[in-house]
Amino acid sequence: MIKKVDIKQLEVGMYVEKIDLAWTDHPFLRNSFLIKTLEAIKKLSDAGVHTVYIDTSNGLDAYNAPTEKEVLKEIEEKIINVVSDKESEEKVKKVAGYKKTSIYKEINEAKKIFRETTGIIRNFMFDARLGRKVEVERLKPAIEDVSSSLLRCPDALLSLSRIKHKDDYTFEHCVSVSAIQVSFSAYLNMNEQDIYNSCIGGFLHDIGKIMMPDYILNKPAKLNDEEFRIMKSHVVETKKILDEIPGIEEIAKQIAYQHHERYDGSGYPLGLKGEQISQAGKIAAICDVYDAITSNRIYHKGIPPHTALGKLLEWSDFNFDKLLVEQFIRFIGVYPVGTLVKLESGLIGVVVEQNNGGANSLFPIIKIFYSSKYGRYINEYHLDLSKENCNNKIVSIISAEEININPINLF
Repeated sequence: MIKKVDIKQLEVGMYVEKIDLAWTDHPFLRNSFLIKTLEAIKKLSDAGVHTVYIDTSNGLDAYNAPTEKEVLKEIEEKIINVVSDKESEEKVKKVAGYKKTSIYKEINEAKKIFRETTGIIRNFMFDARLGRKVEVERLKPAIEDVSSSLLRCPDALLSLSRIKHKDDYTFEHCVSVSAIQVSFSAYLNMNEQDIYNSCIGGFLHDIGKIMMPDYILNKPAKLNDEEFRIMKSHVVETKKILDEIPGIEEIAKQIAYQHHERYDGSGYPLGLKGEQISQAGKIAAICDVYDAITSNRIYHKGIPPHTALGKLLEWSDFNFDKLLVEQFIRFIGVYPVGTLVKLESGLIGVVVEQNNGGANSLFPIIKIFYSSKYGRYINEYHLDLSKENCNNKIVSIISAEEININPINLF
């Protein structure tokens, strides 16, 4: 049985099944291992781990600890409560460009913008690595393109953000984080200039990674302690680079310098805590982790957006600003556009619209294209789960690998 335990309950002889911390933030080579010494518990605690999941079939039990199923059920109920209030429905309608253009019309342009912007970020980073002079004005066309696409249809670019290519991951991650940061900032009603600078901050938040040794940056496995220590220095390298670029505003720097800080002080490089972290830094931390854990990596399979929102909510007990996480969940929605879902009837489809947010985001519009009952593709049609005469409901999230399809190709 898998149970969730507080680090203070952890004992020698317990078997850790999963470390309950954003995978991007811990230096452990494995998530699963037997606790053999008190030093192992101390190492977990020193890394900012507050809770872990243990497997009682492979080690000692922790009585009265909740099971993983109980935890997941509680999180599911919390997410439903978060998205079901009136604030959610009203604020989603204020997102820049809400429903101006359909994703079907915008997706090809968004693909082009994502590809071209990735190239701009790649060249910008390599110039910085070679010590060439770089100017923030070079990013202006990319900022305008990304902002324009998000204004027309936020769902198009945001749905593309979950697809990464291993050779371009670092650069694509920067574009994705920027798109998420800009859209979320608009949702939070930030002013136009701050949103513009948030785009720059997102583009450049990992620029210091270009200074990391290639064997670490491209390692097809978990980093060891020393490699993890070196990788963490990318934030310091980012600061060095940005300090040399004229015209970088403070909010962009906060995003770049603080996206690995954590609300409980367990982050890096400064170990800032609570309100010591700027609003932009808090937002960046959420956007960065969300994109990281929903993306496929060489040694890490991305998790569905719905699951990622649950993890962010779980981690908000310690790592993130809880209010901001709740707002982020309302902004993203329970089933983001591009999510593959299976219905009670066995039909499978892709979410194409979230139905105005709020409680309605639990009942999106889906493009049906496959029947798991008959194991074959069927004639495509749209199904609005919010309609009173609709007797279907979502029962699970489907991975693209399960039916061998790229959901973006369905638009």
